[in-house]
Amino acid sequence: MNRLCLAVLAFCCSEAHAVLPGAPPKPIDEPALGTMRFCQTFSVRAAWGAEARFKGAPSAFKYVARDIVREYFMADNPPTDGIYVAEDLDLDERRAYEEVAVFGWKRMDGWLQADRYRSEPDWAAMPAVFYKMCKDAAGDAGSGVTVD
Repeated sequence: MNRLCLAVLAFCCSEAHAVLPGAPPKPIDEPALGTMRFCQTFSVRAAWGAEARFKGAPSAFKYVARDIVREYFMADNPPTDGIYVAEDLDLDERRAYEEVAVFGWKRMDGWLQADRYRSEPDWAAMPAVFYKMCKDAAGDAGSGVTVD
């Protein structure tokens, strides 16, 4: 009975292996994973700053409850008197957020100066633009990520 069970198990494993497409993917190494996470965060924050600039907001920050920021972000209807940020961030988190959001704000300002009649971008796709910038900068820099 044991030999029969082993034979059936071996057969099932060989059949499953035959259906699988090639070798299993390798896990992402830690530096690449860190860069990916950094660029994801960077891209969303920069897009938020770019949207604020496009809609006429100054490069000033307004700190409000996280739920209000989420509401503005998800409904795509932030007030145009500044860039809205969650008030529960500590000083270092605020500085990091502000730096990236201002980068997005300045980048959109440059795009608007180049084309005054620019149509409103697809805000859901805008983070992809900044993600690519970040990944390209990470590839150019080698080990560190710097986006100017």
